[in-house]
Order: sequence, then structure tokens, then C-alpha cells
Amino acid sequence: MNFKRFMIVLGMVCLATFIVFFWGCQNQPTGPEMEGGTLPVSDKSRADASTPPSGYDQARGSTQKGQVSYIYYQSSATNTQRRARLYLPPGYSTSNKYSVMYLLHGGGGDDNEWYDNGAPHVILDNLIADGRIDPFVLVLPNGNADEGGSGDGWEVFTNDLINSLIPYIESNYSVYTDREHRALSGLSMGGGQSLNIGLTNLGRFPYIGGYSSAPNTYSNDRLFPNPATTRQQLKLLFLSIGTNDNLRSYNDRVSNFCNSNNIPHTYFIIQGAGHDWNVWKQSFWNFAQMACDEGFTTGGGGSTTTTSGGYTTTTTSGGGGGSNTIVVRARGTGGGEHIYLSLDGNTIGDWNLTTSYQNYSASTNNSGDINVCFDNDDGENMDVQIDYITVNGSTRQAEDQTYNTGVWQNNECGGGDGRSEWLHCEGCIGFGSVSGGGGATTTTAAGTTTTSGGYTTTTTSGGGGSNSIVVRARGTNGDEHINLTVGGSQIGSWTLSTSMNNYSASTNNTGGINVVFDNDGTNRDVQVDYITVNGSTRQAENQGTNTAVWQNGSCGGSNSEWMHCNGYIGFGDVGGGGTTTTSGGGGGSNVNYTLRARSTDGQGQVNLRTDNNTIATWTLGSSMSNYNASSYNTGDISVEFFNDATDRDVQIDYLEVNGDRRQAEDMPYNSAVWEDGSCGGDYSEWMHCNGVIGFYNTP
Repeated sequence: MNFKRFMIVLGMVCLATFIVFFWGCQNQPTGPEMEGGTLPVSDKSRADASTPPSGYDQARGSTQKGQVSYIYYQSSATNTQRRARLYLPPGYSTSNKYSVMYLLHGGGGDDNEWYDNGAPHVILDNLIADGRIDPFVLVLPNGNADEGGSGDGWEVFTNDLINSLIPYIESNYSVYTDREHRALSGLSMGGGQSLNIGLTNLGRFPYIGGYSSAPNTYSNDRLFPNPATTRQQLKLLFLSIGTNDNLRSYNDRVSNFCNSNNIPHTYFIIQGAGHDWNVWKQSFWNFAQMACDEGFTTGGGGSTTTTSGGYTTTTTSGGGGGSNTIVVRARGTGGGEHIYLSLDGNTIGDWNLTTSYQNYSASTNNSGDINVCFDNDDGENMDVQIDYITVNGSTRQAEDQTYNTGVWQNNECGGGDGRSEWLHCEGCIGFGSVSGGGGATTTTAAGTTTTSGGYTTTTTSGGGGSNSIVVRARGTNGDEHINLTVGGSQIGSWTLSTSMNNYSASTNNTGGINVVFDNDGTNRDVQVDYITVNGSTRQAENQGTNTAVWQNGSCGGSNSEWMHCNGYIGFGDVGGGGTTTTSGGGGGSNVNYTLRARSTDGQGQVNLRTDNNTIATWTLGSSMSNYNASSYNTGDISVEFFNDATDRDVQIDYLEVNGDRRQAEDMPYNSAVWEDGSCGGDYSEWMHCNGVIGFYNTP
């Protein structure tokens, strides 16, 4: 932290401390008799908070009690072991799933402050006993994450919470792991942190509460970069303040912005109250109930979350039931994008997207044409990326479909040939009929063609044999011609279309495999995605011989899926392998890693680390390659980029951990990506600065 930033933070701490201890002491409320109220400035402002009954925060002898204990977890943000308090509700059982609320303390406090002064465990015990709420798990973290010289503890806590504490809770307790069952609130400094973290991470926290939020609260433009997205994703925003609290202006500012932008929220104003525990306890009592009313503890909610090796996939069901199951894999660029799935014009599922890829499923007895449609484009920050859909288990890639009215092509919405996974405008991608396929079908004289799941498989009559080879390729013009040779003998020959299709042949031949482009001309190029040899995939961009690529001013080079000239890509021997891999580190056999990555200048260096122990170091080439390592170490996994320089960036496609693939763009912690004018962000495969991407824990 530089000196200027240090002085700013120190000044804020001093100001907040003065306000808490001076104004809080001068303005003590009278207790349960004080009045509660709301600020109904807008019809979008909610008015359902109330004053609790007498004794709401007092333990009752006959009431079942939850269990309160300390937990300890390893933090990748501070490189230390950290502590938190945990409340498990009465009757907690691993046979049930529970929602989780994270409750943050104020300035000068720690994980004991709420427990010692606010009695949240007692309040929850009483609410559960009275039937006002369903049981849920409560976590009381330490919001000052400044151990180990980690810098600004308030900001570092964001990474600690998202990257370490939440994964720890979700890995060690029987809790839901989706956003619908996760809430965040806090008092004073913790109120500011709750607003800062929650409102900028709506893909994780739909229920957010700030009680007497302190001056560390972000500016409105930072809290609400896109009010439309906030309105779409937010389920509950709860604000509270005492009328005699000198921090009121910070809280009024947030509420006024919500009113002027039609963002529903509650503003609970307690008459005669200051900066004190009666405000905060009443606020927690209200927030817990209101979150439950908004669906916080509603079981399942149509969503199923599975975690394998630390990588989480959320499947949201559109309900309905039926004999046909359709899964849409999609994400939004801003979060809050809305899509719907229709069959012959009848909607069978609709969802609000997050910024990471998730699976959204629906089942139906309907038949007919399938469309995935985007309907709330804001013209600025909202786009939808459809990876694929599956229809009864058969995959149809979005980029293979010829009907797309939402893609921006040729300077208009829906222009061009439609083959794109992007929806930049309001519109639809058509995926064919339920019983048919979603891609163009091409038949050649040399063989037979079948369409399944939206792409074309062409099988040649190449003589038959024990070795099966599939080439996935396309041409830019649609009349490019390729040959497949093994040991110098041709076993397949095809004319390509402009969409990616599979072309297969079988042979008893052995020897080197080549894919040959032989009719280069104006506007003709070939893109080879990969080949499979007896089911094993060999990526074109990993091959060391490509005489057809244009590199360094001439034909011929390596490590590219493109063929711009007549020539061939060599894929190794039938019995061998064509993938370039680099092994390093560890020498263990407990956990096996495969990193797929590249650097833009061929000189980027990365470390593979577990719990900050380096187990492998690689210098990355400029094309995507696989880098392998094995280690007995366990703990938090990260990939570190450490030699950033001008024109040097690193792109991480994925990390496989014992065969479990974890996509870099699905990871919520990336301190190396350049976002919002600085280093550090999330959900990106790019590393523009020195820093790390966290890949969760070892199995």
C-alpha cells in the first residue's frame, strides 16, 4: 500500500472510530419502545420492516438451541489460517441442505463482536422456535483480512470471503451452493462491506443488508454500475439507520439512488436511535425474516448444484416435466441477461443469467422447433453467449446453427450466415426440431452423411479397418478440399462446408497421420479443430508440423489450426500421440494436473501452486499447449503469472485436476485480469498483470 492510500485508509478508520464512540455514546436509544419506520419516498421502496417484540433477543429456557463454534480455514487471500464463528441451527443434520447467511462486524471488531454483543444465535433460535423462519446456517467472519502483510484488510476480505471462506463452508457443511441460498449483511463497517461486496457480486448474493453502513461504502456508480442488472438480480436490499446517527448521509445516499432508479429496497429508520446495538439487532431480526420471505430458505428452487473436485455446476430447471429434456449452457457478459427457451412458440423455461457458464434445463412433452431467445438487451453492457444445448443428451453447438437473429453481423442484428454463439441484440438462435438436428447436412459422393445433435458426421467408404480417425474441420469459402492420409496412403477425401463438421474414416494402415489441403485459392482457407484417433483427441494447434499455415511471411510453421496454403498438418503416428505436453514438478502420483495455456509472446511464465507451494514452473508457448505435473501436495490450487511485461499476457483455457476440468472463465478469483481500470477481477481466462487465478481445492 502506498503512503497516500495508507493515509486515506487511516483517516477513514479514525473518522469511523470517532463517530462510533462519540456519537454512539451520545445518542443511546431507549430500547424496545423506540419506533420503527421506513422511508416511503418511492413506490418501489418496501415497507415491511417492523419493531421486534419484547424479549426477541433474550434466551428462553425451553427453546432448542443451535450450536456455536469456531472454525479455521486456510485463506488464499492472506496466505494464513483464519478463524470465524459458525452457528448451526437446532436439529442440524447432514441429511438436509441449509442456506447460509454471512454476518459482518463493525470497525474495531472481529468474529466475536456479533456473538458477544448482538446475540444473533439467540435471535435465530427464537425465530425458528416461533415458526417465523426456516433454519439456516450463520457465519460470523473476521472482516479485517490484514494478516501476513496482505495490505488493505477491508478490500482483501472480499477475496478471502469469496475465494476461501465460502468454498470452505460449502465443502465442509451440508449447505446449498447456489446464489439463491446465500445472503450477506453487516453493521457499520461491515454494512459498507456487505453493500460493496454484495452489490458488485449479484451473481453470488441476491439478499444484501447494510445496517448503519459506514464511510467505507462505495460510491453509487460503483455500487450500481448497471441499475437494470441490479433490478433483475436483486431479491432483497435492506438498509437501516437511527435518526440520530451521524452516518445517516451515507445510507440516505444509497436509498435515494435506489428510489430514483426504481430499485426495490427497504430503508428501516429507527426514531431516536444512534449508532448502537439496538439498531443492529433489530435490523438483523428483520433481515433474517425478510430474506426467508424472498426465498432464501426455500428448498431447491428448481436448482441443483453439484461440486466435483471444487468445480461447481448449477443446473436451473424450468420445470414442467415431460419426455424431452433440453439443457442450455449459457452466460451473460453483464449478469442479469434474460433468456427463454421455446418450442414452437411455447415458452418452457426462462432464466436470468450470471456471468459464468451455467446449465439451465427444462423438460417437456412438446415437440417442434427449438429457439433460445434473449429479450432484455440494454444496448450497452448486456450480451448473451450460448455455448450449446443438449436435446435428450445430444449436443448441438450454437456456432453450428444457421438461424441467429440476435448476432451482430455485417453491421446489423441478424446479419451474415448466423453461425455464432453470440446474441448481441434481442433475438433468437434456432436449434432445429426436437426430433431432428440443428445443423446443415452435407453429403459427399465418397460416403454417407448423418446429422445428430446439430452437427454433421460424414463417413467415407475408406476401406474399413481397425483404426478409426475423425477430422473436425471447416472451410472459409465452402468448397475447400482435404485428404486424410495414413502412412502416405489416402484413406479419406472431403469437400468442406463453412460450418464445423466431423469427417471420419477407418483403416488398417499404420504410420504418420496427415490432413492435407490441396485446392487453395482466393478466399479459401481451412480450419482444423482436432482429429480423434480411436477416440483420443489431438488438437490441431498443438501439432509441431503445419506446412500450410502462413507464418512469418511464408507458408509453413507449427502449432496452428489454420491452413492458408496447400500443405498438411501432421498429427503423429496412429499408435503414438500428437499432443505437445510438458511435464514438471513434484514427481508425485496423488494429484495429477494438466494446464492448458499459452502466452501472447511465447515467453510468459507461470507457476502451478497448492497452498502457495510451487509444484511446477513453465514458460508458455504462443499456442495453446498442455503442461502436466503431479504432486502429493493438497490445498488451494492456483496458477500464478509472474513475469508480466509489455505485450505479454497469459491465456488459461482450463486446469484439469485428476481429470476434472475446471474452466478458467468459471473461476471467481483472478487477481491478474485487467478489469475496471485496474488489476484484479473474476471470471476470465486472461492474465494481463502479475497475479493468480484460484482453481479451488485439491480433491
